[in-house]
Amino acid sequence: MTLPPDMLEGGDEGGPGHLTGVEFYRCMSEKGRRGRKAARVDAGDAADLQRVADAFRAVQTDRRNVNSLLELCAVYERSTEAPVLHVAAEAICRTLQMLAEEGLWVSHGARAVFAEEEAGAALCAWVCGVAEAFRGRSLQLLGVPDLAPVGFNALLQCVRMTAREQRAEGAAFVYPAEQVLALVAHLCEHVDPGTPAYELLDEAVNSYRDVRFYAVRALARVAQGCRAQPGADVAQRYRRVFAILSEIAMETDAEVASGAAELTPHFVDGAVLPAALASTAQHLHEFSACWLEVLQGISQHAPALHRPLLAIVNERIMPYLPNPCLLADYLTDSYNAGGLVSLLALHGLFTLMHRHNLDYPAFFAKLYQLLDANILHCRYRRRFCRLFALFMTSTHMPAYLVAAFVKRMARL
Repeated sequence: MTLPPDMLEGGDEGGPGHLTGVEFYRCMSEKGRRGRKAARVDAGDAADLQRVADAFRAVQTDRRNVNSLLELCAVYERSTEAPVLHVAAEAICRTLQMLAEEGLWVSHGARAVFAEEEAGAALCAWVCGVAEAFRGRSLQLLGVPDLAPVGFNALLQCVRMTAREQRAEGAAFVYPAEQVLALVAHLCEHVDPGTPAYELLDEAVNSYRDVRFYAVRALARVAQGCRAQPGADVAQRYRRVFAILSEIAMETDAEVASGAAELTPHFVDGAVLPAALASTAQHLHEFSACWLEVLQGISQHAPALHRPLLAIVNERIMPYLPNPCLLADYLTDSYNAGGLVSLLALHGLFTLMHRHNLDYPAFFAKLYQLLDANILHCRYRRRFCRLFALFMTSTHMPAYLVAAFVKRMARL
């Protein structure tokens, strides 16, 4: 949500620049939320909203009142009410953006704006510290279901502001990937799947190509860290990584050309973005590297994830790997494990054999072993029967093997 234009302009006494706290909030709610009715504001919240309105007006009117940014951050730090946090976050983002446009907030070398060069550099460093604290508080909000949207939106706005600030400097553009990494790492360390923060991240990564690219890279780094230094909660961390990664939708050049998929826009626009972000092949490479890292970690530390992973490998993972045969070791190990894990590995392994020329002579022998009375009473029996019918259509099966399967099925 953005501040309405009339709130960013000063005015005479009683004009837009002198709104009360409640009017400030209602104006943002009505205009920023496209006409939706604003929530009720109690007396305590009204006082905080008034502080936000006064502090924002002070720094917007005169940049020498930049210390008013501390009042905005103080409200953002102590409040636990979504309306107050939302307005405070928006005011802080707008203030940081105004300071960046005037050279008071830069991350690649300080540019003085006051008479003394040293004073200008010190101010830039101070504003950078305030921005870092703002991002830290926003990360904390991700763990609170009712407040997660406020924190998540604030973090995305920080990514965009950092990118804009770099363009204003004229320096070589570097995508603020470390902020995306911090967001993903915090979710994997502290927030459980199924919460609003995960839904918001799923929506962001599937809506913006650049966010998806760096989120996938961040997940690979988190998974690598889990495997290098496993702790008591390593299985839980892998479960969180899997919850994010399994919801990421990819596309190939062929799908885009046929109209089966569309290229999503970039969240950070108007900049000379890294060439990798425009390459579908590079996106698929990052996706492949991430899944291969996660597969290794799951095999070692989170075996409970085998079943949900194998349930999606054939439709959501394998088609988007540049070299699907890299899954051969994982699928054969799963197929040899027995039980439901073997059943779920059937389809992926058969696809590698049928479409990618994987040589696995023991496939039908293992399939024969799976045929027992229990297979017709398991959760995935319908899936197994459908796949079994597909396997039996193979023209490479010798007659004696077909006869063996017929005899086995007749005894069940």
